[in-house]
Amino acid sequence: MKNLRISTQISVIGAIALIGFIVVGIIYMVSASYQDDIIAGQIEATHSLNLESKIDLEFTRARILEKDFLLTKSTAQIDAHAEIIGKVSPLIEQLKEQYDEESETYGVVEQVGSAFEIYGAQFLNVVGVWRQIGLTQDSGLRGATNRAASTLEQDLRRSASGANLA
Repeated sequence: MKNLRISTQISVIGAIALIGFIVVGIIYMVSASYQDDIIAGQIEATHSLNLESKIDLEFTRARILEKDFLLTKSTAQIDAHAEIIGKVSPLIEQLKEQYDEESETYGVVEQVGSAFEIYGAQFLNVVGVWRQIGLTQDSGLRGATNRAASTLEQDLRRSASGANLA
């Protein structure tokens, strides 16, 4: 290096510094790209987790409405339950879109969707049975039974009052 002129030495040092900056820039670009991939994966995972939480919340709401219906036999719970069932199916479809069709998780999400559809249908079966039984004292089989019992009681009272008169 002693034999080279100062300007040549400065040029060599500048070239080495430039190569160093290029190497640092390439390393930075590769690491930034890697970080972007990781962040994108985290965003997808967060979106999936958000959908799973919404599905869980709506299922819990459906179960609460189911219990309320069984306690009160109110048609308001039936309508609200149907609305929730309608909300969950699109959420499950969105969640399925997050996964590759070949993945195990996709299959699990499909099973959850099928189980939820079965749950919704079974709730409607329970509602149908309760409608036959009677949602109130005056409807369905309960109403028919109460009317028949009332008629029988009236006939017995008339019969008893007629027997007392004789």
